[in-house]
Amino acid sequence: MFFHRIAFWLIILSSLVFAKTAFANSTTIVAPNGGECITAGSTYTISFSWSGADVGHIALYYRTDGAQPTHLDSSVIKHPINVPQQGTTWGWKTTSAHISETGRIWIDGHEAGHISLSTWDSSNSNFAVRSNCAVAVAGAPAAVVSVARSTPDRPSGFDTPAKFTEVIPNISSARLRFESPWQKGEYRVRLLEEGDIEPRILATKDIFLKPGDIVEFSEKDLQPNTLYERKRFLQVYDFTTGYESVFSEPILPYWTLLEEPQKLEALNLTATSVILKIIEPKAVPNLSEARTQIFFQNLTAVEEEIEGSALAGKTATTSGWISNSVWTATGLEPDTKYQFWAKFRNGAGIETAFGGLINIKTPPLPAAKPIPIVQPEVAGISVPVEKKAEETLTPEQEKYVKIQLEIIQNRIAFLEQTLRRLIEERKKEKLAQLVLPIEEKKLERIEETKPLATTTIETAIIPRKPRVLTVIIENGLFIPQVFEINAGDTVRWLSKSDQPFWPASDPHPTHTGIPSFDSLGDILRGESYRYKFRKVGSFPYHNHTQAKADEEAASGIIIVNP
Repeated sequence: MFFHRIAFWLIILSSLVFAKTAFANSTTIVAPNGGECITAGSTYTISFSWSGADVGHIALYYRTDGAQPTHLDSSVIKHPINVPQQGTTWGWKTTSAHISETGRIWIDGHEAGHISLSTWDSSNSNFAVRSNCAVAVAGAPAAVVSVARSTPDRPSGFDTPAKFTEVIPNISSARLRFESPWQKGEYRVRLLEEGDIEPRILATKDIFLKPGDIVEFSEKDLQPNTLYERKRFLQVYDFTTGYESVFSEPILPYWTLLEEPQKLEALNLTATSVILKIIEPKAVPNLSEARTQIFFQNLTAVEEEIEGSALAGKTATTSGWISNSVWTATGLEPDTKYQFWAKFRNGAGIETAFGGLINIKTPPLPAAKPIPIVQPEVAGISVPVEKKAEETLTPEQEKYVKIQLEIIQNRIAFLEQTLRRLIEERKKEKLAQLVLPIEEKKLERIEETKPLATTTIETAIIPRKPRVLTVIIENGLFIPQVFEINAGDTVRWLSKSDQPFWPASDPHPTHTGIPSFDSLGDILRGESYRYKFRKVGSFPYHNHTQAKADEEAASGIIIVNP
């Protein structure tokens, strides 16, 4: 019985030792194993063997100093080679940088999580990489001989990188497309990202391809309006030959898109202005970086034609592209309905649709508060004051009244011009009726007789002095838009606008109506431009700055009377 027990435990122990030996992790270099000569620029097939349940993939290295590599150092040839899927060979593309008489290939097995199993092995002795293996090298080891090795033919197209065709960005994702140059067959296609040490695999597809097929990958969980500039590229493994393609053309950096504005809020609404703020989304990522900006627009024209109003029939000024989610709209009419919305553009300049529509109505101007007047007393007697109480104006009222006064003054000037024109026409009519013989019209107490018609001409025609008349540039408009003057008058365009203006004769862009009527540059706030009109007629003009930017340009007409 005692001997039976000893035999039983010996059998158990030997089986455990055998099991551990059978399933031990190991990796071995088969070729090149020493003495070979490899021509630089050729592709040499490295062959190896492996065993062990923990080996998930292989790493290959090339060293010339006899030292064992460290985990994924700069001498790595290929990592990872997934086993058993990718076989036990690898096509090593040699270059002039590999030329040496003391080369060795090293191998190490890794777990699936890229942890080294330290199963290191190398070529048994040195091999050579030379520019020409047919020529002996003085001082080379005697064991180095030229070895002819047969390698599988590289698949057609494997030396041509896949062509990157397009990237289709979205708000939180992007679609990346490549065109296959590879011959008809089954491949494993990997999307890789440039890494600090080695490329990182983002996605893998096993797919059947032929030349011209489009391979598409989707990137997800991206951030809106973000520049993705780390290089992405493809690499393909051919299941038939075991070759791996050269990297594809890298994908160029791209920006993801922005969602359109969802909600606007009106702050500090007054009779003539409102502050607008985008509250959804709460923040615009990377606002002001690259071309990321916001555009507010008032899409409502003043509904009623208010005679003399600068905004009658017009649309209020937009914000233009700004780097702020808050904008103040000015120049509004009291007690008027308006609609505003906004849009974004991302860092690449791609615009969203308009969104966040908001309806507002400006309040009427507040009533002025009267100032009480205390009646003075003279010798204790109260003296009645007939003067009415004066009224104080708020800053908004003062600004509004000032604009209306300018409009009234311009209309008065227009009426004066019309009256002068009518008087001149009346004079011409009277002169046509006064063509009489000289003998019938003599003046008493004048030695020389003169025709009455001649006397009438001399006394009726009053020389007219040239004038300088002003057109105001404000709120994106020329005020007045239609301006009547006399030949010889000078028109001065005075800017009270924060936007640049460039008055020029129609048509755009040649300005051939009156070629000399052209400010030849922008007029800024406080500056002015003058032009003297000598020719009778109607001369339309426009704001060249807006027109050349393909915007709706402000326009006006100068009517020149005789």
